[in-house]
Amino acid sequence: MTALKIDRENKTVSLELELKGEVQPIKITVSNYNIVENDKGTFIEVGEITTSREWMNALLAEPAMKEKIKKFLADPLPCCLKIILRSIL
Repeated sequence: MTALKIDRENKTVSLELELKGEVQPIKITVSNYNIVENDKGTFIEVGEITTSREWMNALLAEPAMKEKIKKFLADPLPCCLKIILRSIL
């Protein structure tokens, strides 16, 4: 990761990754995130994920990928991660 920007006011996280085999860095933006706490734990909700790669955006738009992301985010955050995220997000 070569860059990370967190905009608390607009609920946006942007990061830049330099991946092996890629000529240009990949930019990823997570928009409209929210941290939700309920009786089952603490969770992250994500509004939209976009990247600087058209093929990645197409993949993220696929229903199967949306379902995988939804399932991944369905598990409560570990306590230590919850504390870290609360302090930066």
